[in-house]
Amino acid sequence: MTINLHIGQERFQSLGVGFYRGADVCMLVYDITQPKSFENLDLWRIEFLTQASPSDTQNFPFIVIANKLDRKNDRLVSTQRAQTWCARTSISTLPFFETSAKAATEVEAAFRMAAQLALSKGSMEAEFLPETISFREAPANGDSKSSCC
Repeated sequence: MTINLHIGQERFQSLGVGFYRGADVCMLVYDITQPKSFENLDLWRIEFLTQASPSDTQNFPFIVIANKLDRKNDRLVSTQRAQTWCARTSISTLPFFETSAKAATEVEAAFRMAAQLALSKGSMEAEFLPETISFREAPANGDSKSSCC
C-alpha cells in the first residue's frame, strides 16, 4: 500500500479540490505564538472537508499540531486550550502534538501518527489517485530504451 503525502499551506489554498482530494489524513498546524493561527483551525478543517469531500466526514482522521515549541516563552496559545478544542471538535478526541520544526521535537511522532491513521483507514479511496512519475537510472551499458528526451 502506498500513502501519498501532500503538505500544503494556507497560501496554497487556491489549489483546492485537486490538492485535497484523495487525502487519507489531514494535519492542522498552528503556531503557539500566533493565536490567530489557532483560531483558524475551525475554518481550515471545514475548508479541507469541503474541498476533499471524503466519504465519511464525521470520522475523517485529523491531527492537530502546535508548532514552535522552541518558543515556549512567547506562547500565547495554551496546551489546555488546544486539547479542549481537539476534544470538542470530533467524535473521538483528535490526536494532538506539540512540536518544534526548528528543534525537530515530536515532528517524527506526528508524521508517524499520520501514517498510522492513513493506513488504518484500510483501503485507499480510489476516486482520486494522482499520477506518479518514476525516475529510473539508465542501464549500466548506456542503452536507454526511454522515449523521453
